[in-house]
Amino acid sequence: MRRLDVFVIQRVLQTAFFSNSFQWIILSNVGNLPFQSCVVIHVKLAKYNLPGTFTARTFTLPSRFKKNQVLQRHVSFSFSAPYYTLNNVTPATKYIWVVCHGYAQLAEFFVQKFDFLDPGKHFVIAPQGLSRLYLDQTYGRVGASWMTKEDRETELANQRAYFDAVFDPIFEDIDFDHYKLILFGFSQGVSAVARLAAHKKWPFHKMVLWAGGFPKELTPADFEFASPKAEVIGCIGRQDIYYSEQLLAQEKVRLKELFGKNTRSLVFEGKHEVNREELMRLASKF
Repeated sequence: MRRLDVFVIQRVLQTAFFSNSFQWIILSNVGNLPFQSCVVIHVKLAKYNLPGTFTARTFTLPSRFKKNQVLQRHVSFSFSAPYYTLNNVTPATKYIWVVCHGYAQLAEFFVQKFDFLDPGKHFVIAPQGLSRLYLDQTYGRVGASWMTKEDRETELANQRAYFDAVFDPIFEDIDFDHYKLILFGFSQGVSAVARLAAHKKWPFHKMVLWAGGFPKELTPADFEFASPKAEVIGCIGRQDIYYSEQLLAQEKVRLKELFGKNTRSLVFEGKHEVNREELMRLASKF
């Protein structure tokens, strides 16, 4: 037995742990190797009265064995967040709107895009994304975001909890047989309002998806609750720099897969914006 062999095997006996197969022996450290690496000794059971030979290679330790490891942890706590309304529910109210703003917008101002609606007939609710950000280096203008890809599942869970807190008390005594519910999302708000619809499963009358993409994780099964009379409308400006004709065609196919024939598209002359004239024209047909 060579001296090196004895050293390695002794270290194995002192510091190693074994996998279930008992074929791989992992040393926590050998010689000057950094802690992040170790030596794997493959022992064929025929050497040292278990005859055979051994070979070695280095590999990176699994993260649970590393020094100075950063771990993500979560806590739950009470959180206060705003939402905004326009007009009130009265005996004359016929339409209830739920409108979700786009990226870097605020619900307080976004809801004002609907101030042309007859206040006696329309009640508008505008939730707001839970993350806020400064929009310029002067720290003057502020906007909000619905979510990012970072810690995505937690962000989605927080979003659902927020929607529950906003809408459950408002809709507790609402009989949707007496109202037409219109869901409206712009840009990033398209994903937000689509997820809201799938989560709450309200019997909506119209769903307006203005200049945004439908969430990829949602399937036709998420919208089986929708009435056969419910209509989904995709709106886009011809000069929208974020959506090409190819992407628009893909979204049309996707919406038909999700909602069948009850979809239509509105293409207007405009940019990535809620064009007030087009919105007024569209709302007048509801």
